[in-house]
Parts: sequence; structure tokens; C-alpha cells
Amino acid sequence: IVSGHRGRCVRRVTLPGGGVAYLKVDRRFRWGEAPCAREARMLGELARAGAPVPRVLESGASFLLLAAWLRIPVSDRGPVLRAVGEMVRRMHEGCCYLGEQGLLALGVNGSRAVLLTAEGLTPAREPDEARQARDWVLLRGLVEPLAGSEGWRMMSNVLGPARPMALGPS
Repeated sequence: IVSGHRGRCVRRVTLPGGGVAYLKVDRRFRWGEAPCAREARMLGELARAGAPVPRVLESGASFLLLAAWLRIPVSDRGPVLRAVGEMVRRMHEGCCYLGEQGLLALGVNGSRAVLLTAEGLTPAREPDEARQARDWVLLRGLVEPLAGSEGWRMMSNVLGPARPMALGPS
């Protein structure tokens, strides 16, 4: 994390080809225009006026960190929790692991699971059961206190059949 304040996270991301971008995520705002959206709009206006400003790569997408989404009262968490579980399962199949930093990259866009950044993810050359088990423990530690054991069951059911014994029954 480069900077931020309560409610905002700013990460420096290296782009393919070596360029640098900053991912800015508003975790919460009260009403009206989100601060990131307002900043992007203002940068666009300044660029049209000829001012030398950073280029906005994407704006307007409504992403919410998974940890923040879990704190919002939602009547049916099932579809999103299953989508997050499916995304993590596919990451593991591709030998890519979250770890503590990657856990912060999990987000929600509507009812879809999204990965907000690749920073903090750990790629491996072959499957790593220890990293996979650690990811499940981290996910359970995030999901279960906020969505209950039923929420964790919804997510863990799509993580795959090889749940490590260290997690206990789910």
C-alpha cells in the first residue's frame, strides 16, 4: 500500500511492459460521487483542458473489497461467496496463491468476484498444498466471523474436494 486514509487504499501496480499505475479503491463513502470517481472525472477535465495529468486507465467500476462487502448487510451472500470460492479454486489450479497480501486483493463487483490487483499473489511452478491450505485458513478467518459458518460452507464447497484436514469439518 502506497498511501491512503480511512476508507481508501492506494496501491502501486507494475503494468506489463514496466509501466506503473496506481490502483485506488474507496472502501466506503456516504453518498454521492465516490472520491475515486470524482478524482477521475476531475483528471479527465484537466486533461481536456491541456493540463499534464496522469492518464486514468479505468474508472467508474464499482469494486468493493471482499472484507468490506462482508460487513454490509446482504440478504443472500451465497452467489458471491461461491464466486469467490470458484475464483480462488481456479487460482490454485493455476498454481497461484493469495497469502495475506493477496487476500486484500479480493473484491466484489455486483455479484461477481474480482481480483483488484495481482500484487501480493504468489505464483508457483507446481501445485503447493501448504500454500493452498494457508489460503483456506486465511479465507476462513475472513469469511466465517462475518458471514458465519454457513457462509464459509458456501465458499468452501467450491474450493475443491481436497480440503486440508487442518481446517476441520465445514
